[in-house]
Amino acid sequence: MNQGWRAYWEKTNPDKFMISHLPRTEKVRELYFTQASEILKRGNRILDVGCGPAMDYPMWRDAGYRYFGVDFTQQFIDYANEKYGEEANLSLMDAKNLQFKNRRFHLAYSKDLLEHQPPGDWRKIIRELWRVTSKLMIISFFLPPWDNSTKHQKRDDGVWTNTYNKTEVFNHIMRFKNLNWLRINESMFHTPSSTNRKPKSHGWAVWTAMKSFCEED
Repeated sequence: MNQGWRAYWEKTNPDKFMISHLPRTEKVRELYFTQASEILKRGNRILDVGCGPAMDYPMWRDAGYRYFGVDFTQQFIDYANEKYGEEANLSLMDAKNLQFKNRRFHLAYSKDLLEHQPPGDWRKIIRELWRVTSKLMIISFFLPPWDNSTKHQKRDDGVWTNTYNKTEVFNHIMRFKNLNWLRINESMFHTPSSTNRKPKSHGWAVWTAMKSFCEED
């Protein structure tokens, strides 16, 4: 477990996090929601891994999906439970060891998560996402693997900031059993700032993978 990352988020104010991240992630959230909605049905189960304060919950709920969220930061889980109640189905959990049965969800996804894990953990997290989904896996990168370079930087507070080798991530997913197709969307978004500064430019990549064998239940 990345203790430095946990400590960092335990000190982060959930309200300030929501205010700063909602406008910054609006475009990419629209992108992966649209991609999922083309395939999923109302009532399907959605697992948000690294959900934070469950920022995506209203989006999925209002569209008729059954949302579940997991995060390893207790204060974010407590904040979201107080805000949304038990219907958000939130749990304290390690993304590398999801306590769910195989194919439990119709979509398992993460956003802005893999970049901040210790080097090497991204493989375990992606495998877990693939294990618990019966249809779709979506990975949203805030620091996209644009090329075949790998960079790892650990800050003084213990937080990792990583960019990954695109070919390595691609080949890892392509070896998954029952992979039907893999779609990669890469974009630059200009997002408003929470202060009076100029809008920021961010690179996003959304990787969507679909299983060739989907179990309906």
